[in-house]
Amino acid sequence: MTELRSAKQTLKNLEVAIRTGDILGIRKTLELPETNKEIIDQAILLAISANNKEAVRIFLGAGADPHKLGPMRMTPREYARKTRKFDALEALDEFEEAHPHQEAVNQ
Repeated sequence: MTELRSAKQTLKNLEVAIRTGDILGIRKTLELPETNKEIIDQAILLAISANNKEAVRIFLGAGADPHKLGPMRMTPREYARKTRKFDALEALDEFEEAHPHQEAVNQ
């Protein structure tokens, strides 16, 4: 139960940092031991929702899976396109160009 509460709080902290543009706060939260891959994969969707290009780049660099289906059964790219978050989509495009052979995982 404590781990679940800790994960929820970590994700909430990331959400606040994303929405306020607190890049240092995002980076510091990523350094915490409780910030795992699942949290990073969820946080990239929050960054897309906020259309925060720099946060999307940070989460991709931290290992977010750009091909993983989210809760709405869309990849981060599909979600960005559907919700018209063009800055976030640009960050995803840049990542794809730099990593053209990355395989889809957990679809």
